[in-house]
Amino acid sequence: MKTIAKVILKGLVVVIPIVGTLYVIWWLGSSAEQLLGPVLKWVLPDSGLLKYWPGMGVLLGLAATFAIGLLTYATAFRAVVGLLGRLMEKVPLVKSLYGALRDLVGMMPGGKAARQGNQVVAVELSPGIRLLGLITQSQAQEIPEPLCGQDDRVAVYLPMSYQIGGFTVFMERGKLRPVDMNVEDAMRFALTAGMSSQERDADKLLGSPRDRQDRRTQQDGRD
Repeated sequence: MKTIAKVILKGLVVVIPIVGTLYVIWWLGSSAEQLLGPVLKWVLPDSGLLKYWPGMGVLLGLAATFAIGLLTYATAFRAVVGLLGRLMEKVPLVKSLYGALRDLVGMMPGGKAARQGNQVVAVELSPGIRLLGLITQSQAQEIPEPLCGQDDRVAVYLPMSYQIGGFTVFMERGKLRPVDMNVEDAMRFALTAGMSSQERDADKLLGSPRDRQDRRTQQDGRD
């Protein structure tokens, strides 16, 4: 029985990510089809080559998303989007949902965090224990005085593993160690507790095996 259960678990490890990804893609496609399909049926004729075909709603959704992406390069369009965002931030409850989704999307490639080049850092809690963090605010004037104080402090977001959440801490810039990872890789590393990374990703955070051995030797000497 243990052998059978072990084989089944191994199968689930392979199947769940694939099925989950395909389900999300199917859900997005079917949602676009349900939303835009009736519009196309109303606009297009009932017969002929230009009639509505299943799947055209998905294509229209992709085309609209691409067009919006192109419009973001226009100053006027960005001004309109900024105005709508400020209006949503004034509505109770709506501003909380909008702000959370905006910040979450900003962590993705091409989002605000990636465009601003937010630095991935290693935060050392105690000798030998480090957390992966992301500098989200490096301008001292943007940090409230009680949190910043007189030191050169920055806001560091510490993501949790296997869930969407984390802590924001304010630390001295000099106590942070830059990590050669982009925002996307760092978030994936943290959310999966490092299980999705390769050995070189761990080396970026912890140092090379030789560096780790040197630290252990130094620690043994102090003990």
